[in-house]
Amino acid sequence: MLRFVLGRAGSGKTETIRRMLADRAVKGLEGGVLLVPEQYSFETEKAMLRLAGPQRAGLIQVYSFTRLAEAVFRREGGAAGRRLSDGGRRILMACAVDACQDQLEVYDRAARSGRVTDVMLTAVNEMKLCGIAPGDLARTAARLGDRGLGKKLRELSLLYETYQAMVEASYLDSRDDLTRLAQALEDSDFFAGCTVGVDSFEGFTAQERKVLVQILRRADQVVVSLCTDGQDRDGTGLFALVDRTRRLLTQAAEENGVGVEPPLWLTGAPRFENENLALLESQLFSPEEPMTSPDHQGIQVFRARDVYEEAEFAAATIRDLVIRGECRYRDVSLICRDPQRYYGVLDVALAKRDIPCFVSQPIRMEAQPVARLALGAFRAAASGCATEDLLVLMKTGLLGFTAQEVSTLENHQGKTITVTLDGDTPLLLEVTPEKRLASLTVEIPAEAFPGENYRPEEVQLSPLGVLVIGTEAEISGPIPN
Repeated sequence: MLRFVLGRAGSGKTETIRRMLADRAVKGLEGGVLLVPEQYSFETEKAMLRLAGPQRAGLIQVYSFTRLAEAVFRREGGAAGRRLSDGGRRILMACAVDACQDQLEVYDRAARSGRVTDVMLTAVNEMKLCGIAPGDLARTAARLGDRGLGKKLRELSLLYETYQAMVEASYLDSRDDLTRLAQALEDSDFFAGCTVGVDSFEGFTAQERKVLVQILRRADQVVVSLCTDGQDRDGTGLFALVDRTRRLLTQAAEENGVGVEPPLWLTGAPRFENENLALLESQLFSPEEPMTSPDHQGIQVFRARDVYEEAEFAAATIRDLVIRGECRYRDVSLICRDPQRYYGVLDVALAKRDIPCFVSQPIRMEAQPVARLALGAFRAAASGCATEDLLVLMKTGLLGFTAQEVSTLENHQGKTITVTLDGDTPLLLEVTPEKRLASLTVEIPAEAFPGENYRPEEVQLSPLGVLVIGTEAEISGPIPN
């Protein structure tokens, strides 16, 4: 049985599904499953622990699609095998292109140059998400004929099929997990007798819809929450995408003989404590005549000249609210449509007023100091302590070098050093890029300084200075410009 919980943002859809499953668990009923996006799984588990209690929360299984696939494969089989990495995908696609080289016409030149590998990987990933198999491309190409678009699709199908055969021969590709999950659920009783809640999704890929179809066929009840007001008439409204998802799921249920209950409509707005905010949410994009409020309490509009003035205003407002005791820093959130525009602007404005903040910005693991130190050490060893690799190591801040020392070293790369020994004739020593930051010993031939008072000496070049060994002359301190 399929049922929808529908309502606008903040109407209580998530809480309704959570409480439904928590009430079943409190009664001791097993088989509660809640399917949520990956980023909400931890938050949802905490919420179920709060609602059902520590003794009954274990009766509710919280899954994302990825974790659901892992759970089913552990039970039904399919988890064993070597996982394919991004590098492995590139190698296999290059092998597939090489194997099909003689059969390519449209993509022959791109295949010979190697440009087609990454393009094909992107295309194959998109087709897998959309549930398009190589056979689907081949059948479409056959209908279109052997020229133009038909020829392109035929060659794409050939490359796709060859690549997929190579993958299936030795590896498990995470891009295929949901497809394999749907196949595994066809003959599985994993969801038999279960009540399944599906929450916080706006739409589903073709792979995810195939999984949901198998869940609909096996589970006792499937409850899906969708954020919509149900007022879209022509497919162009604010919730057109969500309404399309509802139609697709309803159609899938009907095709598989699954009943569809009347939807549960939630019209309140318990999330909003301010009535003006609730009114703004419901009326801002409404095609009907908007309702109005006698005041604008809780809402303030500021027109800024640029992002800098906007950031300054936001930081000053936060500071003022905290000083007046109306809130604490942890109670404030800043939401930006395009966060990239505000990096380096908003955080600076907040720091200027001593406002602590956390910026939700994705950071690559290799950008962290410890990871950079480890990777840089390997690169430096492999390159024979090349300048660039040693600078990367020093800039991690974990080797004890100050910023001034690192800057001095970086500024003195490639300098020509003039050394004078027992006379006016200078000897020019060029520090090569390979030896710039390493200790270097230079032998001075006797012919460079002919004279009875000269004998061959050695000059020791260190990163921060030049030391002439064996004579009374000594040049210390920074290398001269």
